[in-house]
Amino acid sequence: MDQVTPLSVARLAVPLDGSRLAEAALPAVSAVAGRTGAAVTLLHVLERDAPSHIHGDRHLTDVAEADDYLRGIAARLTAAGLAVETHAHPNPEGDVAAAVADHVAEFGADLIVLSTHGSGGVRGWRFGSLAQQVVRRATPPLLLVRPGQAAGEAFAPETVLVALDGTSAGEEVLPAAAMLTRAFDARLDLIVVVPTLGTVPGDQAAAARLSPSATTALL
Repeated sequence: MDQVTPLSVARLAVPLDGSRLAEAALPAVSAVAGRTGAAVTLLHVLERDAPSHIHGDRHLTDVAEADDYLRGIAARLTAAGLAVETHAHPNPEGDVAAAVADHVAEFGADLIVLSTHGSGGVRGWRFGSLAQQVVRRATPPLLLVRPGQAAGEAFAPETVLVALDGTSAGEEVLPAAAMLTRAFDARLDLIVVVPTLGTVPGDQAAAARLSPSATTALL
């Protein structure tokens, strides 16, 4: 494997929907931007036929309201010394993830920071969470933050764990991991899970037992 050059981060894109769950990404935004000197762009995309509430909070359905909301978040980040811009997309979109991906490319963002919360219900089951959809559509890497951090708790990783599968595609995460490791003076751990005959799934175990040598070689 060639030497890995850490991801250069000059701009973070942060999609927000107005919910407290989405705001769970903000401690990571503050920490990464503070450590790397990156600028921050806060983004809200109005959703066509949006529900009245999302994750227990009132849904933003008006561009003026969305703009005020983003400016309020920006003021908090600016007070912490970060360079922040905001953008409320004025036209309601049926495909929010596609609009987010388009804006991220337009902003020239190097990293997307997003909270991992699904849309819920049948809608979420059919289409997957916004985070999953953005992962599939956007070009820059995503830092997905799981909600649950205590209020006021800083994002300060001490160890970055990277799961590799031996493929070049799997190694594409390494520049982002190296960036986090360097920015936070953290330890980088690499892990590869090696499949064995004993880990073959149940529906394939019978065939594997009939030809253990071939299965072991294949694994």
